Amino acid sequence: MKVVDRRRNRKNKPKKAFFQTNGIRDIKSGKEPVTFSDNLVKNILSLDSTQYGVIEFDNLIPEEYSSSIEFMKHGTKKVLGKLEQLTLDVTPQDLIAMNMDNTSSCRYSGGLFCIDEGFEFEIKLLNCLEGLQLLYYLHKDRRSALSVDLYDGNSNNVGLDAKVSLSSRTKDKSPYDSIRFSRVPILDNERKNDILYALRVEHNCEYRDYDIRRESRFTEDVDLIRRNFCPHEFAAYYSILFSYLEDNRDKAKVMYDMSLFPFPTQLTVDFYKKMMNQTLIKETKDKNPRLIKEGEAEIMLWGLVHKLGYEKTFKPERKILEYNWNKENIPNYDL
Repeated sequence: MKVVDRRRNRKNKPKKAFFQTNGIRDIKSGKEPVTFSDNLVKNILSLDSTQYGVIEFDNLIPEEYSSSIEFMKHGTKKVLGKLEQLTLDVTPQDLIAMNMDNTSSCRYSGGLFCIDEGFEFEIKLLNCLEGLQLLYYLHKDRRSALSVDLYDGNSNNVGLDAKVSLSSRTKDKSPYDSIRFSRVPILDNERKNDILYALRVEHNCEYRDYDIRRESRFTEDVDLIRRNFCPHEFAAYYSILFSYLEDNRDKAKVMYDMSLFPFPTQLTVDFYKKMMNQTLIKETKDKNPRLIKEGEAEIMLWGLVHKLGYEKTFKPERKILEYNWNKENIPNYDL
């Protein structure tokens, strides 16, 4: 049987210009280097448009992992919430806020929302940001395509079913990704937590294929299925939510409160843009500074949360479709 590393294959697919990050030459071009080895969050945010950052830091990804991919799969995860902790008054967003305000300095490779002892949703902060960027593109670029079909006739008992079709981020792929959500709570009633228990997402995607897995818990003889939310699914969920914002704000609020992932602020978007387009990293073993790896970026996003807290990083202060995604002249922040 031939085994295909789908995640590695997708890395080689050329992205549309809007989604491309700067290469080493573009990062350095016309800018002065600023070298630092600590206070990574503060130093990245304080970079101005005439500078680029060089992080001198060995083993930002812990040494026990042989690669960024291995770390992203097996590294320490932050528990963002458990379904059993929900009540009619305590929502997933309440749990996410509480747990993100209690992050440690641990190098996290993602977050988890536990549905039961055998099923978890995995949330990468990088995927949250890439999904939000895709949503912005779908709404602002006239050449893009987005359709949202809602089926909520029996939402009181079984929640919302929805099908979302959206443009791909890559140049050589068929123009649409099709994503189906089932059992999405949209009504503030006593069944909303039971409906959330049955939440499922159908989507044929390299991100998803790579990250669904069964693991053995030796202390409890059970299989664990961990399902990763990919950027396309974040964008699709955001799109459904915005469809209700136009017609039924009460349903949109329930969708927001019951979502299993956080929503980035403009500050977090700016940090992400500076990290990916204005910063390099250099370990002792490196002859020259290099681009930041996926696992290193995820670690630094969790470091941002640890330093600044949930409210500044993942509690939107304004409409997320109004965010600025321009990677030039990003404002600098003095912390």
